[in-house]
This record gives sequence, structure tokens and C-alpha cells, in this order.
Amino acid sequence: MFVGSNHQLQNVIFGKALIHDESADSFGWLFTTFTNCMHGYQPHVLLTDEDPAMKLAVPEVFDKTQHRYCNFHVLRTSQNDLDTLYIAHKGLREKVEGLFNFPLSPTEFEQAWTETMQEYAITEHPAIKSLWEKRKMWIETYFKGLYCGRMTSTQRSESTNRVLKDEFVNKTTSLHMFTKKMLEAIQHVDHMEAWETHYS
Repeated sequence: MFVGSNHQLQNVIFGKALIHDESADSFGWLFTTFTNCMHGYQPHVLLTDEDPAMKLAVPEVFDKTQHRYCNFHVLRTSQNDLDTLYIAHKGLREKVEGLFNFPLSPTEFEQAWTETMQEYAITEHPAIKSLWEKRKMWIETYFKGLYCGRMTSTQRSESTNRVLKDEFVNKTTSLHMFTKKMLEAIQHVDHMEAWETHYS
């Protein structure tokens, strides 16, 4: 599912695909096909989870695209470790969440992060090291200057996907009906967007 936002921050479905598997080759085919359908235009910014196959395929096809990770997925991967650290170190949660949410510059963020991790002596903790090493892929401060339609996660895509599964298709939908239902879903979203634009 390729979902973005328009000038009114409404969801826009740019495309959908049904692929055989989630290998780098399949993603490469998908991204190439998507680019061809868009007359050679690439996404300015692409938010994904940390799928390793997708990580390989994105730069191979979208060489002009800024690839970033969904911050929700990154934090969810480390959530158990973070919760353990928060229990062990009073006040750490507030400081870490503050670092994620305050509008700091990259330099300010890195300095504050280093000071906080040193204060609690957790710089070498595996979860902390992992979050630090991929910081430029998911921390919002590194998104400055990139227009993302206020998106830092794949929530738009996932919520649109949920609507499709709840209202249009399910695991018993045949392939030919799947195609028909996908078209109906796109038309539904387009109608809702037009209605909101007209009455807003």
C-alpha cells in the first residue's frame, strides 16, 4: 500500500499491490512498477518499517528518495528493553520521551541524548546502542527540511489498510473479487476526499 497526504493532510492512496512474498526481489519489482506508473517520479520521502529486504530494495530503485523508518515500529521493537530501563532508573522515561518530542536540532539532540545516557550509565545497553546507531533513520529532528505531511510513522498506511480489511476484503475474497473491491475502495476514498474538500 502506498499512502500519502494531500494539501489538506487527507489520506491519498497512490497505489496498491499484491506480491508473492516480501523478498528484496519482490520489493524491487514493486518499487520499479510503482515508479513506472508514476511516469518516473519517485516519492520524496518514504516511511517504512525496518524490514531488511525493503531496506535493500529502496535505494536500488528509489535513488532520489529519502528513506526513513516509522518511529512507532522502531520504538515497539525496543519497548520491552526500554520499559525495563524505565523501571530501573527513576526519571529516565520523562527525559527520553522529552528528547523524542522536543523540537531540538540534530546537534542539540545528540548532545542531550549523550548526556542523558551517561547520567544513567546506560550508553552501552544493547537497546540504547541500537536506537542511537539508526537515529538518523527515525528521530524526528533528522526529518527537518523534509515535507512528510506531518507523518513520522506508517500509521496512515496501516489505518487505510485496516479500513480495506474491515469494509472491503477478507481472507476468503477471491482474486478477481479482490481486484474489484480494491477499485471500489479507491473510489470510496476519492469520494470522501472530494466531499471533505467541498464542505471544508
